[in-house]
Amino acid sequence: MLALVLWGIAMFAACWVERIKKQHDLITYHEILSFWNGEKVARDTEKRQRESLIPRWLKIVRAVGKPLIAMAIGAFLGYGGAMLAHALLG
Repeated sequence: MLALVLWGIAMFAACWVERIKKQHDLITYHEILSFWNGEKVARDTEKRQRESLIPRWLKIVRAVGKPLIAMAIGAFLGYGGAMLAHALLG
């Protein structure tokens, strides 16, 4: 139950941060820190220009693909760990 509550809090915080990023057009971590500290956001950096050139469909593929790959790796390691524990402990 505690894990579910912590997951809910983390999801709320992640959605909140994403909404702030969209409202203020923040892309890089440096821009987010500058905004959070009340400093002027530097929007002419090389990394921001690279990020803004990435097509929207590729951003969606990245956003969906990374969690799917992480889930597959986690499932593989979890299943392998369970099989190892079963073999060792009987």
